[in-house]
Amino acid sequence: MLRLGAVLVGCAWAQQPGVHTEEYHPKMPLWTCGSYGCSKEDKTITLDANWRWLHNGQYTNCYKDGGFDETLCPDPLTCAENCHLEGNSEKEYKSTYGIKETNKGIKMNFVTTTKYGSNFGSPVYMMDGP
Repeated sequence: MLRLGAVLVGCAWAQQPGVHTEEYHPKMPLWTCGSYGCSKEDKTITLDANWRWLHNGQYTNCYKDGGFDETLCPDPLTCAENCHLEGNSEKEYKSTYGIKETNKGIKMNFVTTTKYGSNFGSPVYMMDGP
């Protein structure tokens, strides 16, 4: 049994967190309404990982030119060990992805143009808590 536990622990891998920008989660209320009226829960959102910077912990991209860097990512386990998924600041959510908090939730631009190019329809996910 002890061997099985050691094998299972050895198989666990996870993406490294980014090291340059602390993640900000824009606030978004979730309203639930029924015959009893409405109730509000304070929630937050996060940006899909495919829209984030994936790098080696310095400034080398792990994903470029339509594919993963074969040196940093020869296989999924090595890629998870070598690459960091960067956070986004409140400013980046607004200026890069066109996502900003409003009094009633969030406003999202379908197209956000920056000096590096354009982002189209930045997907977000609601998180369970604030």
